[in-house]
Amino acid sequence: MTQKLTTSIWLIALLSLGSAMAAPMAVNDFELAGDDIYQTAGPDPHLVFDYKNNKSMSTKGSWVSIDLIEQQNTNAYKPKLQLYWRQGAETFSQTRMISANIKLGENRFFLPFSLIDASPDEVRIDLEGCVCKIAIKEPVASDEVVAAKYHPSGFAKYLKLYQGFDLAINDWVGQELVQERPGVFTFSGWDPRIINQTPLNISSGVAAGIYFAFDYDTQAPYQKFELFWQLAGLKWSALRSAHFLLENNGTSQKQIFIPFERIYSSRRLNRLRLDFAACETCRFALKQARIVGISEQRKYQEFIPDRLYYVHTEHPPAAVMKRDIARKLSHDWPFFLVWLLLIVATTGLGFRFIRRQV
Repeated sequence: MTQKLTTSIWLIALLSLGSAMAAPMAVNDFELAGDDIYQTAGPDPHLVFDYKNNKSMSTKGSWVSIDLIEQQNTNAYKPKLQLYWRQGAETFSQTRMISANIKLGENRFFLPFSLIDASPDEVRIDLEGCVCKIAIKEPVASDEVVAAKYHPSGFAKYLKLYQGFDLAINDWVGQELVQERPGVFTFSGWDPRIINQTPLNISSGVAAGIYFAFDYDTQAPYQKFELFWQLAGLKWSALRSAHFLLENNGTSQKQIFIPFERIYSSRRLNRLRLDFAACETCRFALKQARIVGISEQRKYQEFIPDRLYYVHTEHPPAAVMKRDIARKLSHDWPFFLVWLLLIVATTGLGFRFIRRQV
């Protein structure tokens, strides 16, 4: 039985002071049911708004209202709003998305985009888990700092990932290792590794990567490591891993940063496992383990191992393939130029030979 629920729900999206909300530039799985009123009409209802002309350097964030007029699926799980943003050639993705839970009654949220250095050209509002009718109100931008209690429910977690955070040393346990004290191990088997115990439950698309600082005593000229990632609902697998070598430079102090940009799965990232090569006399002391945020990833780039390769089964998105091709061309352009000239020269000689034969 359809049951009507009348409530006011407020959502915020980035606009400049005094700007007016234009009609959506794109509407998907919504049917227009009146002036600025939309009825869900498919599995992926969302609206896209053009905000590139509404930027202001003084704007800290914006208020936007969405009025939930009628909800038909009252027995389903609670509906949720997801706000995506993009700038320039960026695509809408999980790396730029904040969610907000919806409850009955008036809900008011403020999105402090200035805290995450966001200045969108476009904003997309998704409605999830709701067969309903909504009316989108005109947003109101603000140049004042708004208390965190008005932020959407998903913002605190997003901000934590954006800024990065340390993982507790005592959360890492060893296998085929003898633990002397938290973070300090001596080797005792042929397959030593450390694993974090508390599930991270994070999106690998939002976090930039994992950083380790540690002491590792070994006499081998090269030190071999493997990083495995366990995704929600899946077991450990060699098909979800990264392999790298570190050169023995005469010091036991090591720093490594493994980017998550090659983890293409949409599943949540739960655990990480760092494996070592077998060693009879080695000793390992973990100094720091940190989930590196997007805002700080540049300062960790120098710690990416020179010899690093990933093993995975997921296909890279088209945007990632285009980016990698552009990087390769910009880095190795002399090589590609020589090959292009060789191809042109070889083709020209081939045509000349064919003409002579004819």
